[in-house]
Amino acid sequence: MSEDEEIDQVIGELVAAGALEIDGMYHDELTYRVNLNVMEEVFPEFFKIHMEEVDENILSIYEKGLVDVEYDENLVARFSLTEKGEKVTDQLIMGHIDEIDEL
Repeated sequence: MSEDEEIDQVIGELVAAGALEIDGMYHDELTYRVNLNVMEEVFPEFFKIHMEEVDENILSIYEKGLVDVEYDENLVARFSLTEKGEKVTDQLIMGHIDEIDEL
């Protein structure tokens, strides 16, 4: 079985279990939304890996100055785009990824 077939099989299992939901299409590829509650219950190892990657990505975009973080009285984080983050997002949306300065 090829790597692509293995990935498709795992995605199929996640969709069948309700841990992934088909969300739409982007450039002829399906996009998915993660149901974190189901993912944590049904595939705890995959959930842990997913959350570690999310944490790493959030830290990375924070370190690059793309988001600000504020905490409320319950220490719940609220993220917002910085001016630089808004410019990068606009360029991504408009398909001008090649125009983004080195982050």
